[in-house]
Amino acid sequence: MSNLPELSVLMTAYNASLFIRDAVESVLKQSFTNFEFIIMDDGSEDDTALIISSFSDGRIITHFSKQNLGVSKQRAKLLSLARGKYINFVDADDILHPSKFEKQIQFLEKNPEISVLGTYVIIIDERGKMRSRLKLKANSDQIRSILVFRNYFVNSSVMFRKAVIPKETFREGADFIEDYLLWWKILQQAKGYNLPGYYTCYRDHKDNMTHRVEAYRDLLDKTVYKLILQDMGMQPVQEELDLHYFISNSAPVKSLDQMKSLRNWLLKLNRYCRAEVMGYVNKTICNRWLKICWKARKNPVLLGFGLYVLCTDFIMNQGK
Repeated sequence: MSNLPELSVLMTAYNASLFIRDAVESVLKQSFTNFEFIIMDDGSEDDTALIISSFSDGRIITHFSKQNLGVSKQRAKLLSLARGKYINFVDADDILHPSKFEKQIQFLEKNPEISVLGTYVIIIDERGKMRSRLKLKANSDQIRSILVFRNYFVNSSVMFRKAVIPKETFREGADFIEDYLLWWKILQQAKGYNLPGYYTCYRDHKDNMTHRVEAYRDLLDKTVYKLILQDMGMQPVQEELDLHYFISNSAPVKSLDQMKSLRNWLLKLNRYCRAEVMGYVNKTICNRWLKICWKARKNPVLLGFGLYVLCTDFIMNQGK
């Protein structure tokens, strides 16, 4: 009988002393217990390392980096140490529902075609109070095409199969977008899904990763879009990356010329997506164009053009 854990839970932490105790405890309180819990302190300058060391659970394996190397390098190292059949990264400020691991492993065992399994998410604040709910309802065939425009998984929510990890996992300089790229890579050969049920609490606060990178969020997003589009066989120029970023962020259109440029980019993208057998891509692009039309609804000229394009270029061409 194997002594290997069924699941490897991996956590990197940097200056996370305010929330890491709650995050660690939410892992240790899981109804499913056959896991190893590898925690990497990434050179924290606060009490994070001290808090990690205060836990005595035998499933915890701790590592302490003398310098801050960044989340991509540390997650790559944790992956090399993981022994479980399944992997779950957990951010040091998030909280998991006690039955999360149990529910996901049950689902993955019954559905071998699914390799990346997230959950619905509750957004909480610094005090743990609920702000909103995130219901990610797209089916497994839709998700791959949605990833062309945005990350459809919340990192801590995701459990995935170790067997599907690609040779190239986290790229140098890919901090804060490394999970997005990983899901994209895996789903080129497998399927993903978000389990119905709010089994993950994502903590939104001023010091989390999302807010720390706000000043260069657009650069990070364009970097990940460029890599995804290149994987699809495209070589986008800067103007095309700007258009893709604009569409992904659902910004309001300001002119008819801009709307025409967005239409041309989506039509080009549609051709490449079909060549890649993306599935459901036309529906995804229709949804993106509908958002553009909605943002332009107060301008009769832009709205009229948008609805004309929707019918002639997207809806009428579905399935061709």
